[in-house]
Amino acid sequence: MTTTTSFSQCLHISALHARIQYALDDELGTYHGLSYADYLLLRALEQSGDTPMAMADLVPCLGVPLSAVVRQILPLEKTGLVQRQGADGAPGRRTVRLRPAARQVLVNATETAQAVCRGLVLPDPGCGLAASAAA
Repeated sequence: MTTTTSFSQCLHISALHARIQYALDDELGTYHGLSYADYLLLRALEQSGDTPMAMADLVPCLGVPLSAVVRQILPLEKTGLVQRQGADGAPGRRTVRLRPAARQVLVNATETAQAVCRGLVLPDPGCGLAASAAA
């Protein structure tokens, strides 16, 4: 694969990601008051069950710096979806967990996100990936 082809593919993937993110931001915001980034954060917290998760552990899940995770958690805490818990030491050791109200919001938001993704018409990336993803 040439550098030009690799670069073109990266730009194409980036454009597809932007379309997906825009569609999910729009629908999740309209129906649930969440951004796509908020939805991803809530899903990451859901994976930890009832165990509080260190904010620093959300960094690789979300692909953003710790300061962005903290800024993202604050409004979710104010709306009662997450609960922060203090910890001695570094700010990254503070923990956060889903509150019970968030679980139902997440169920409803997941249904919306699935409907959005079903409605998106994206080109086949080749290599049989679209067929295997649909299975």
